Amino acid sequence: MKWCVFLCVLLLLSVNFVFADTFRCGSEVVTTGDPKIVVVQKCGEPHWKEVVATKKEGGFVAGSGRVAPGQTYTEGTYGETTITVEKWYYDCGSNYFIYALTFEGDILKRAVSTSQRGSGKYECGGK
Repeated sequence: MKWCVFLCVLLLLSVNFVFADTFRCGSEVVTTGDPKIVVVQKCGEPHWKEVVATKKEGGFVAGSGRVAPGQTYTEGTYGETTITVEKWYYDCGSNYFIYALTFEGDILKRAVSTSQRGSGKYECGGK
């Protein structure tokens, strides 16, 4: 009996981790790795946005191509890109928490609910 309870608790905890970085808007779901355009198509424009940081990414270019993942070069031309980190907030209404979606560049990196409740009617339907 103890094993059964333990397995049930473990299953519930694992489900929470699987869906930790998803956001449901209407019948659509967005998840980490989705580009901004997909999020807007599925969920509509956010209720507000903020730029929270910028970060620089760079590496040496070897020959005519960029450095492959896992490889490093210390010769050649160094290239650097500035990436904007943004938070988009969706207020889906008074029966839901406000969601904060974090983008690095164009890609969704994190989607979490805040501890604040939304206000008004449901407005997270997208299309």
